[in-house]
Order: sequence, then structure tokens, then C-alpha cells
Amino acid sequence: MPQRRSADSLREVALRFISHNLELTCCGQGVIAALRDNEEELPEVSHLPVTCLPATLLSDLLERIALHHLGQLPSDRIQLPLLCLHLLIQPQIQHHRLLPALPALQATFLIASRCPRLASLDLSFCTVLPSHVLASLVSHLPQLQHLDLSRTQADDLTLASLGANCPRLASLNVHGTIVSQRGLALLSKRSSITGKPSCPALVHLNLLDTAVIPFAVYEVVTNHPLLREVEYESFEEVLRCFTVMNDALGEWDNSSLRRLNFVNCHGGLLETLQHCSKVFPSLDSLSILQSDLTRSCLDSLKYLTSLTCLELGNSSFTQYTVYFHEHVVPLLDQLGNKLTQISLEKFKFVDVEAIGESCPKLQKLRLSRILSFCNTHSPRFPLLNLESLIVLNTKSCRITESTLRSLLTSPRISNLQLTSVAAFTDNFLFTMLQAGRLSCLREASFQHLPGLSAVGISLLLASPSPLASLASWGCPLTDQEREAVVKAASEANLDLSFDWRGRDVAEEELLEELPDLEDMEDLLAQLIH
Repeated sequence: MPQRRSADSLREVALRFISHNLELTCCGQGVIAALRDNEEELPEVSHLPVTCLPATLLSDLLERIALHHLGQLPSDRIQLPLLCLHLLIQPQIQHHRLLPALPALQATFLIASRCPRLASLDLSFCTVLPSHVLASLVSHLPQLQHLDLSRTQADDLTLASLGANCPRLASLNVHGTIVSQRGLALLSKRSSITGKPSCPALVHLNLLDTAVIPFAVYEVVTNHPLLREVEYESFEEVLRCFTVMNDALGEWDNSSLRRLNFVNCHGGLLETLQHCSKVFPSLDSLSILQSDLTRSCLDSLKYLTSLTCLELGNSSFTQYTVYFHEHVVPLLDQLGNKLTQISLEKFKFVDVEAIGESCPKLQKLRLSRILSFCNTHSPRFPLLNLESLIVLNTKSCRITESTLRSLLTSPRISNLQLTSVAAFTDNFLFTMLQAGRLSCLREASFQHLPGLSAVGISLLLASPSPLASLASWGCPLTDQEREAVVKAASEANLDLSFDWRGRDVAEEELLEELPDLEDMEDLLAQLIH
């Protein structure tokens, strides 16, 4: 059975009380009276004991108060009292996340003027701060190491300020901003004295959904030898830049990148992959999704001997021409001894037994839109180290009970996500629990499982496991049954969160009328030709 709720810690109780009664607890009646007399001018608060609290307590208090205001006030009236900011934004703070309830401009001013030691700042989705304010803010934070500017007004001016003032920057996220190659060039501009780039410690960079061109990504990778991961849509073009420049210079520059992602690669994928082992000798994670996989492409991956994570996803064109035993198994035989994570998407056939034989250390397995599996009644190579299993099916995909039982052999599975797996029924779940399976399950997500009812959910809740999160939608549970399950969990004092996300009957009927994904692709191909 899931863990029971325990009493809140003294720290939790104290933080909750202080966040709900900040002025009275931290300031006393005198400050409150001064606020009533003059609401526009804040009294002196620097001498109050709360300003000397450890940085973690101040950050927790500020976040709790902001979330409390978000939950209590209508969205058009959200405004955190300035007194809270003056009390809780202090020089000892090293980490800050700007929540919507915080007055952005005032909080930014206090951070810039009071927090020179700030190491981590999250401004994601803060759209009210213009670019010049962001640039001015980071210019006052010389110790900054982690910065999230995703979905903000950050631009090339912001990156220029980062390059000039934040030499310790290690992680930067500008996903969904208007930054371009000009800003990226300023971020990695080399010093005329030391010869090092502006941010020599940069390790992680997110450039998704920006205006940056592939050659600029190539330049930032070559200029930052410590860079381990760059998130970018067109990495196939970046690798082509490496090939062209290396041929032009007559020497092979390599990179320390550990992770590569390729999406929607067609035609020239083989030529791109052939140079991966030379350019990225330290690569430990490779993802190729929605791409034209061929035997030659997969053979070229055998030289990436440091891989621990491998994700392969066919395009609609190669889904029926790439064969698991002939093309994928030889690759797994070569690399499988080190692989701990595998994802296979859009394959006609998969043999779970072959995966177990080639990959004895596998911990995470994701199988998406696999049309059929090889039946195994008594597996000789069970996946005994598996900790996470994700099976995402469509209506045309079939997985039998014997295959599912083989996948669930591991006693270590803590994360289980199943979509459109008809074999996962109440009876099947009962046999699994009776055999002592799923005893380490912490997170479970069940989507569109026609054989799973409230009976199966109740059996899972009654079994010995540390289950803390359960999501179930599209399963045949009525509102009354869901309420009964939640009530039973509450009465048993279980520390468990539910996510039902149920649809009404009309929505379910509409979904049933939609064609399957494979059918839609066939229709699209007919229209094109």
C-alpha cells in the first residue's frame, strides 16, 4: 500500500504560518501601524531578525507567499506587497525564481542592488521585463551560474551583457526568445588577452525555437570546450558545418558534447552520422527520431562505443523497411553492454528477449507505436534492472500478456506508463501483484486501458508499494468510482496524488471516430501521390 501521510515537520508548520502572517510575525505591531499611517512609504526593516535568516529559508518563504497570493487572489489583482520583497530579498540569497505573483520590476531592482552572490536565476515566462532591463539585471550578477530566460523578451543585447559580465555562467536557457547568431557570437567572443571565450564555463545551452542559424551553433560549440549539451532543432546541419569546416581546414576539430538529437532527418542522414565518432568522441546519448533509418545508418553508430542512451524512431517511409533482428539487434550486440536507456519508436516488430540478451544493464525502456512483439512465455534474458517502462500504443498496435509479463519482470520498476495496452486488465494486474511484482512502483500512468477498472485501481492501492502518484484517464471508471477511490485513499491517510483528466461521453465518442495514426499517414501519402 502507498505510504501514509505523516505529520508535517516543525519547519513546514513554521514556514506555512509565517507565510500566511508575514507582517505580524516578522515585523510586529509597530511596523504594521506605520504601514497603515503611510501606505506609500515603507518603514525601515533592515534591522529586523527575519532579514538575517539563511538563504534557503528566505527563498522558501518568498515562494510560499507568492504561491499563496496566486491561490487567493483573482488573476487581475495579483500583486505581492512590496514589504515582502524588502524583507525576504537579502544579500545572502543565492537562488531565486520569479513567480507571476511577484512585482517583476521591483523584484528585479532589489535583486540587482542586493544580491551580487546570486548563482541561479529563473525568469522563465516573465514577459513583462523588456530586453534592456534583463541586460541591466545580469550586469549586476557576476557570480551567476544558471539562468533561465525561456519565453522572455531576451534578445542579443541580453546575451551581450551576459558575455561581458557573467564569466561563471554554466547553464543558459533562451528557448522561445528572439536571440540570433549575433548575440550568440557576443556570448562566445574570445578575449584578446586570455584567448578564452566570454563564458568559458558554459556546459548547457538551450537554443530551441530561436532565430540562431546552424553555423552559429557550430561556432559556439567549438569555442566552448566544456560544453556538454546543446538543445537545438537542426543539429544535422550543425554536424554538416563541422564536416565542411574540417575539410576546409584540413584537420578534425572535435567537441566534448555528450548528447545529440536529430529530428526529421531524410536523405543525407548516413553522411551525417558517419562523422559522429570523429567529431563527438565523448558522446553518451544519441536520439534520432522521425527520421529515415537504414541499415547503413545504424551500422555507422557501432563506433559510438561510449553510448549509454539510444533513441531510434523511424519515419513513416522506413517504418516497414527497417527490420529489428536484421538491423537493430546487431547494433545492440555492439553497444548494449553499456546501454542503460533505450527508446524505440515506429517499428514494425520488436523482440523484447533480444533486448534483454544484448542490454543486461538496461534501466529505462520506452516503446512507442510498435506494431507487434515476439511472444515470450518464459524469457531466458529478463530485464531484471529495469526501473522505468513506457509503452505508448495506438489502436493498431498489439502487445500480448506474455510480452507484457516479460517486460514487467524486474522487481525494481518504479515508473510505469501504459497507453492503449489492452492486455493490462484487472486480472492481469492481480496476477502481477500476487507474484510480488510492482513492489517498488512510485509513479503510474494508465491511459485508455479498456480492461482496467476501479477494481484494478483498488488492488494496486492495497498492494505494498511506495506509490505516490497515479494518473488514469480514458479508462472505464465512472465519476462515482473515482470519488470512491479518492475517498478510500483519504480515509486510509495515503500520501498519494491522483490525476483523472476524464473526458465526457461525447468527447470519447468523437475520439473513437478519429482514424488511427497509421491510417491517417496512409491517407496523407495517398493525397500526396
